[in-house]
Amino acid sequence: MRSHTIEKMKTILKMAVLVFMVIGMSSRCYALRLIHRVFTEQAAQELGVKITSEVVATNQIGVWLEFSPHGKLERFSHGELEVVSGGRELVCAKLLPLQQTNDKVVLYFSAAQDYVQKSTLSLIVSVDQEFAEGYSFAMKDFVKMPPDTVPEPTASRHLTEAQVLAIAKPLLPLPAGESYQVNFRDGTWEVFTEPDGVQVRGGRVILVQDSDGKTQAVTRY
Repeated sequence: MRSHTIEKMKTILKMAVLVFMVIGMSSRCYALRLIHRVFTEQAAQELGVKITSEVVATNQIGVWLEFSPHGKLERFSHGELEVVSGGRELVCAKLLPLQQTNDKVVLYFSAAQDYVQKSTLSLIVSVDQEFAEGYSFAMKDFVKMPPDTVPEPTASRHLTEAQVLAIAKPLLPLPAGESYQVNFRDGTWEVFTEPDGVQVRGGRVILVQDSDGKTQAVTRY
């Protein structure tokens, strides 16, 4: 009898959690949103937004969006990253600043070259339970794709990616549901973990010097 009661309580709890999740998702669907499309000539002149990009790994483009949280962006809350392909929404994620001070905010994400061109980054400047307002930037208008997305010939490297992972793994446990990511730039390997899909860099990073294999652990936000 007691076992039956416990199982019934578990079922009720699961149902309550499911209802809570549905209500949370539904509230977002029905919220009023006013998102202004921003074109290249408007970004710097009207909003003071600067968007830069560069190759960060093989076929991976890193994108930085920087602005001063004043004027129209004074009430900045967070960023939203959306990737749409063939009419289907592949990614829709909240994006927190990589760097934020009273005078500067920097948002960052990286993705495969094809997905960067299908990405839209929005700055949400006013949010409450009923209303959200912001400014959206289609990356295809701001990011110029390089002809070659390979950052550096592998022949000039002393270590292979497999060797770097073997060095870094004991210092960087792999959380459930994530995978290792490896970048190489200016003689230094970067190893970090991210959920599968579009990468939003942050957290613990292991730096490995290509010349001698020496390591350094850093934390990025």
